Amino acid sequence: MGIEERDISCQGLTVQQLLSDQKRLLSVLLPKLQQLRWYPAPPEDGYELLDTFILQSGMATYLGIFLQGDTKLFIPLRLGRHPVGRDIFLIRFETCDGEVCIEEADEDPGFYMALMAKGQVETAAGKTVVWNQYSDVQLGDAAVGLLDVVSTNKQLVLEGSAGKFVVRSSRGLSVAGKEVQMLKVLRMYGFKEGPETTGTLSYGDEVLMFLSRFIENKGTYWVGSMNTISCMPGDKQTRMMEIGKDLGAVTARMHKALLNESSYAMSQDVLAWKQYSMGLYDEAISKIEDVDGRLAGARNKAEKLFSGMDKLVGTRICLTHQDLHLGQFLMAAGGPMVVDLEGEPIRKGLNNAHLSPARDLATMLRSFDYLFHMRACFLGDGMSERSIGEKMMEARDPWGLSALRSLTNEAFLSGYLKQFGPGMELVWLDPKVLGAFQLEKACYEIIYETTYRPDMAWIPKWGALKLLETHF
Repeated sequence: MGIEERDISCQGLTVQQLLSDQKRLLSVLLPKLQQLRWYPAPPEDGYELLDTFILQSGMATYLGIFLQGDTKLFIPLRLGRHPVGRDIFLIRFETCDGEVCIEEADEDPGFYMALMAKGQVETAAGKTVVWNQYSDVQLGDAAVGLLDVVSTNKQLVLEGSAGKFVVRSSRGLSVAGKEVQMLKVLRMYGFKEGPETTGTLSYGDEVLMFLSRFIENKGTYWVGSMNTISCMPGDKQTRMMEIGKDLGAVTARMHKALLNESSYAMSQDVLAWKQYSMGLYDEAISKIEDVDGRLAGARNKAEKLFSGMDKLVGTRICLTHQDLHLGQFLMAAGGPMVVDLEGEPIRKGLNNAHLSPARDLATMLRSFDYLFHMRACFLGDGMSERSIGEKMMEARDPWGLSALRSLTNEAFLSGYLKQFGPGMELVWLDPKVLGAFQLEKACYEIIYETTYRPDMAWIPKWGALKLLETHF
């Protein structure tokens, strides 16, 4: 996230006074924080200060801030002089004894290492931030000096004598908690094709950060799949079907583990899903440039397609990944490894809820659709997005991508079903159910893309149109 420099005058205050008078410090800091480009965007009425803590570590001073709005957020900040080589920082305080910089510390390994070493820090509200150790791993001081920082969804890779570990943090407390909860369930029931959690930082019952072992890999399956259909020699069809089958199998094993702690979908649950989906549809068509009114004119079709979720009443539901796509699978030596179980970044309300496994399958099918649309965009260089979108709706496009997409989808679902054994009838594999969740996901993607990547919004738009025309 790009942060603009912001100057604030605090003449007459020393650094020590700033730290000791947190209320005064935050009265200046909080309004500035709310002006930043949050991800997701802050509520209109902003956030209220919930709690704070101060942590001293060597020459560094850290300030932890908890904010409460429609969600609860945690923001770690580092206070000190502007470090050499860093040209982006949050706020600059001018004091009588010099310049004090405040920058976000979520990519500062020293902050997390200091908290882990201290074990427990008391907050201004009398609560505690606690490091919970799940294994006997000791990173030691050497880990800081041997740090290799990789910024991916606010992840840090710590490399030291004990090996490599990934720090996973999130601005939203419930998001990190959901991921840790899923990882515990998966490990409990023998699923080993994901990260191994070695410890967490908690604030009461909520998770601020967790540490897991680094998974050695050759990149994501998004990169591998794109290379396969773009430049790798050999039989693209065979390789893509292998990828689809392998990812389907891993997804099934993940779901089988999660279903050990399942519940059953009630009619009110399914009604809530349908209402949520229609709300997304209406929001999506309000944000996108429609294709001759085809999306707006298909609202009744969308409502009918979403009614396919009715088949799920009485079926098993569980925690699900909710943001499963090709970029969430790593190409590891032993096969695909699934990561980033926090859920969708701008999805509200349902990330921690039990949902049908169909939702994860639908998000993967949407990911394959993205893959082939982006390849078509390259091959159709010079063609309009509309022309590419129209051709990708046909069974036979000029590049043979639609047919390859269908074969990949079939391989993925086949690989998934095979893990449940012969004779198993999984309601969540019903085409109407999958179609409903694919349309819901496409609507989410339209909202996301128009907000953050408007140049990409045409892909889910045409994906939604294809779903509506395929099912009617």
